Amino acid sequence: MVLKSGPTRMALTITNTSGFPVFHTLPSLFPNVSPLVCSILFYNRCQPPLLHHDSPTDHDTSVLIDHRLASVALQYFEEHGVRPSASNIRRLREAAFRDASVTARVVAHLPMAQSALQAANVSSIIIKGPSIAYANRKAARPYRDIDLLVRPEAFDTALHALQTAGYHSRPTDITPTPWFSRRCREAVNLQHPAGGRIDLHHHIPPWLWTARLTYDYLDSHAHLQTVGDCRMRASSLEVNLIISAFHIVTDHGAPGLSLMPWRDFVTLSHVVDPSAFSQLTRSLQLDTWFSWIAGQLPRSVISSNPLLQTYTLNRPPRSTIRLNCIATAASSPHSVLHEAARLPLLNAVLCIAAYLYPSSAFIHARCGRGRLARLRWYQGGLVRVRAALQSLKCNKHFFPTNI
Repeated sequence: MVLKSGPTRMALTITNTSGFPVFHTLPSLFPNVSPLVCSILFYNRCQPPLLHHDSPTDHDTSVLIDHRLASVALQYFEEHGVRPSASNIRRLREAAFRDASVTARVVAHLPMAQSALQAANVSSIIIKGPSIAYANRKAARPYRDIDLLVRPEAFDTALHALQTAGYHSRPTDITPTPWFSRRCREAVNLQHPAGGRIDLHHHIPPWLWTARLTYDYLDSHAHLQTVGDCRMRASSLEVNLIISAFHIVTDHGAPGLSLMPWRDFVTLSHVVDPSAFSQLTRSLQLDTWFSWIAGQLPRSVISSNPLLQTYTLNRPPRSTIRLNCIATAASSPHSVLHEAARLPLLNAVLCIAAYLYPSSAFIHARCGRGRLARLRWYQGGLVRVRAALQSLKCNKHFFPTNI
């Protein structure tokens, strides 16, 4: 179920050294959902619920299922006496079972991946999914893959080890060049035919803003956690809260439109120490990003959350123009501009170069074979870039303006 983000934009005002205000606008990301879906989205044991006792519509049910909130919805309905129709209850129960089954299959195949990495002498840290699930009730946070972070210099070794163990990218995920996944993307998605799924990261996305969240930094804040039959190092709740603030913008190339990252963000913000977390974001120079995301939430959610109340947005995150470019990804065709905007400068240049002259294998996979295949690629790329530029041009608030 495709959601749409809110129509408004957040205007931020700061003052430059000359005393004149400078206006920056950043996208408003929180999606348009019904009051009932919003209540279910932020329902957990740590905060007063946003009570809505209306029975869910078929559309609400579809949204809850598509965003893996079926289990949370069933808990919410049972506790608050909401009585959905028999058909919607059946759909939610079936979806909750499917979500739990996918999570169980992914966890069951984790020992295979762990053994492959250990044999290759590669250390890894679990981020997101399992470590977030333990912050609340496990059934309320299903996940479809295991995100593993490795050191950048060990990425190629780790990738080869997992491929040897039977994990491979989907054929549709072919990259323009063999080095693209290491230099121009933060991670690669791998699947095992039996159901295992690993997202192998060498950086936290989006790379441009997360340079300080290195493997060594995460490792210094990690703890041992049992996931199925594995005992592995997992990122701390505080680090996962920061990652969730980024995940809202980067998930599936649709900024703000995936509901699970919003739930992770609010759930984790209730279980960390506000004072210690504020010091952490300041030391990483990520307090402005966190404030921007926190400011997107409904006021009723912020008012019940001591941590979120401490964040006030007095200046925008750095690289505002690039951030706006990423935010247009949800409303325009995929373009190399959106992909390059999230990378450091050198990596962004490499990304553009890779798409300008991709490998023959990439061309054949995307445009078929024949003498005109490469020409078709360039024609299609031109159309996508022009569409992306048009979407930016239509955004009259895209560029900061001095007053």
